[in-house]
Amino acid sequence: MREFLEKLQEDQRRMRKFLRSHALHFKRMGEVLANVRLGGGRVFVIGEPPLDGIATVVAEEYFAFLPALPLRLDRPRPDSVDDESEPPATVREAAARQAARHFHRGDCLVAFLHEADDRETRMVLERARARRVRILIVAGLGAKNAETKRLAKVLLALPTRGIKTVCESCFVCARIMARVARAAFRGSGEDEERLVQISCETCNELVFFEESLRGRRVTCPLCEAKTLVPRSAQRRGERAAALPAAAPLGAPLPGRRRLKPSVMELPTLDSEDLEDSVDDADAEPPEPSSADLPEELEGIELGEPRTRAQKLEGQPSEAHAGLASTAPARPPSWEGPSFGSDIRVGSEVVSVASGDLPGGAGRGERAEAPAEPDPFAYEEAYLAGPKPTDSGEASEASSDQGGELPVSRRVSARFTAEECALRWGRGGFPDETGPVHALVRLDPGGLTFLLNPDDEACGTLQEGDELFVRLEIPAFLEPILVRGLLEDIRGISGKSSCEGARAQLRFQAMDAGVRRKIERAVDNMEAAAT
Repeated sequence: MREFLEKLQEDQRRMRKFLRSHALHFKRMGEVLANVRLGGGRVFVIGEPPLDGIATVVAEEYFAFLPALPLRLDRPRPDSVDDESEPPATVREAAARQAARHFHRGDCLVAFLHEADDRETRMVLERARARRVRILIVAGLGAKNAETKRLAKVLLALPTRGIKTVCESCFVCARIMARVARAAFRGSGEDEERLVQISCETCNELVFFEESLRGRRVTCPLCEAKTLVPRSAQRRGERAAALPAAAPLGAPLPGRRRLKPSVMELPTLDSEDLEDSVDDADAEPPEPSSADLPEELEGIELGEPRTRAQKLEGQPSEAHAGLASTAPARPPSWEGPSFGSDIRVGSEVVSVASGDLPGGAGRGERAEAPAEPDPFAYEEAYLAGPKPTDSGEASEASSDQGGELPVSRRVSARFTAEECALRWGRGGFPDETGPVHALVRLDPGGLTFLLNPDDEACGTLQEGDELFVRLEIPAFLEPILVRGLLEDIRGISGKSSCEGARAQLRFQAMDAGVRRKIERAVDNMEAAAT
């Protein structure tokens, strides 16, 4: 019993990690469901056998606020499906044809797949895509293929294959999708309850219509027969005696504990809830900053700050040619680097004498005072700081009269691929706490890395997966964030260990700044290798 509970706890921990890494997928699914609801479309739910039984539960319980309609292909075959020119269809095929006739542009189809090998379910998905219906798919690893990716607008591939774990994960994902869609729908300011639920007089199925159609005869979206919307039809979830007369709709019942709001709604704190809140009208103005001045400066009026041009005008210019200069002498050991626009990674920085400057220093121009180079002042700067003056390297640089600086004073220290840290994720870029993978090779078009055997998600990698890579290079202040497609992966067989496995990634479209960083890093590593 203890081993079973430990195994269950481990599975839940892996599932939580998977859900956190795919937050972007759930956000997109929730937004699609909310947009369909706001646009007046319908939401259909279908499950591939043996997951077809969960479609009704998800549609009537989880997606009740949308609302959603379940598609069951095991119903009796309707007589109006078969065409005289076609051979008689089976029960499931006839039900698939009948269900596909109700799709219209603007609707949404949520599908739960196990292996994606059911012919009738794929027929429904193909016809839904042909009618421009937005398809959201939650599938196991067995259903993750190129055909499924082509059909789905958003595909969420679960990290499991067994039918029991896939079924449990589908319920969890459906609940998250419903919460995100409800939060997005309420954030739009629309009324959530504007549909009524009735039972069709012909097919005896639960359908939904606008509240304004009460007392009219409408067409059933399932059997296409005429049915009457009673004037006494109630909204879904409406109770006869739920609230007192004075209580507003949606308020909690008296004596019942009010639940915490959803974290997806992110409510703001009201001003009356703050204990120490002070009205802006009653608040005392802040004391002026002049109250903190010393006593000897009190009473002195401070003027406006001078601009850079005014400061330069007030400074005495350098002495003319032929006269003795009164400016402080430059330290003999200082050698200021000159950064040019065509400098490359690993190139040496050479100081330029004042006599070599264009125009010379003896034409009356004022020479700028030397300043230490600031690596943080340059865009995409490398980590290269000045060395202390008392170090041996600085003394070596001061004694060298040939103009060539030591390696420590170059733009950046050269590095190798082993010194870089690589992290990857799905659905979003990982943080600095994820497992580190060893970088093997880096080029402007992609990279190759070794999988970390301690990373549990390595066993779920397949060719064609989109990965979000965080590449930390010692020469850059910030990590490089880039997306890519997994082209090749070797060394993984099923659920075995990923030790020694090698993966090859090809970069997708990136901006000019990221491309320039990668090219500089490649040049630096090639220079270090030579």
